Amino acid sequence: MINILLEYCKNKNINNYIFNITDINKLINLLQNPLILTIHEIDTLIYILNNYNFDIKSKEILKLYTTKSYYFIKNNIKYDKTLLINAYDLIRKNKDGRISYDDIKYLIKLSYDKNIITSIEKNTLNYIIQNYNLTNKAKEYLISIDF
Repeated sequence: MINILLEYCKNKNINNYIFNITDINKLINLLQNPLILTIHEIDTLIYILNNYNFDIKSKEILKLYTTKSYYFIKNNIKYDKTLLINAYDLIRKNKDGRISYDDIKYLIKLSYDKNIITSIEKNTLNYIIQNYNLTNKAKEYLISIDF
């Protein structure tokens, strides 16, 4: 698996190629289980992140997957890494590249920590609203609920 990830990057990296979101999605598809990465997969993705060029969005997604902490920290704000990866995975799998109403209900269900949504999960859901592509119905639903 690790060799396949490295080979993919090596083959694409011609003339200082800049990896984009399509490339990141292909890399993620090569992982054994994109929702639960092994330490070797994380280390390989960190190597790839440090040795190849990426556009801004792709770099951010790859940083999300390579964070070894439970949290993804951006601008000194903690976000639930697992929730963000699940949200991105839904986008990646949906043909229109958006989070649907049913998807957002699933993400909200994942957000509960001992029957409450903590401030970190609230921050994460707000981050998803602001930074991920949601259908109108999903966005309206998420904005309307009191979490």
